[in-house]
Amino acid sequence: MIEILCVFDHSLFIEMTLASLMDLGIEKEDIIAFTLKQRPDEPILFDSLNYQDGTSLFDLAAIFATILGVIGASIGFRLVWGPIVWGIIASTSGFLTGFAIDYLLTKTRSRMSARPSAVFPRVILVIRCRRNQQNSVEQLLWKNHALGLTVIDE
Repeated sequence: MIEILCVFDHSLFIEMTLASLMDLGIEKEDIIAFTLKQRPDEPILFDSLNYQDGTSLFDLAAIFATILGVIGASIGFRLVWGPIVWGIIASTSGFLTGFAIDYLLTKTRSRMSARPSAVFPRVILVIRCRRNQQNSVEQLLWKNHALGLTVIDE
């Protein structure tokens, strides 16, 4: 006897898989289904040393600070406080503007990217079958859109 573990998105394909497995002669007692708990959808806006998701709020802020700092310093030659003060003022306002834009875009993207797989938990199926049924069970699982599977020999 072997065990096949597979992962599915929560969908009708699970029901179709279960019905097809029973048609192959696998008993109901040899099939176990588990649902995975979802992690909270709270996006982490600031990366830490131990966690980085590739989203950075600093990039656009640094770009805006550089652009506006150069423009502010250039215009500052003709203004009363001079290029250094106006460059610092423009850099600060550019940094805050870039940070605000990136923050709002990140929040909007995280709300809009809620996919059905993010709403419903994933399901793990554990199927116990004979060795001669392994290929047909694997083909059935792939046909019904399993996300992944592994075979465990006992």
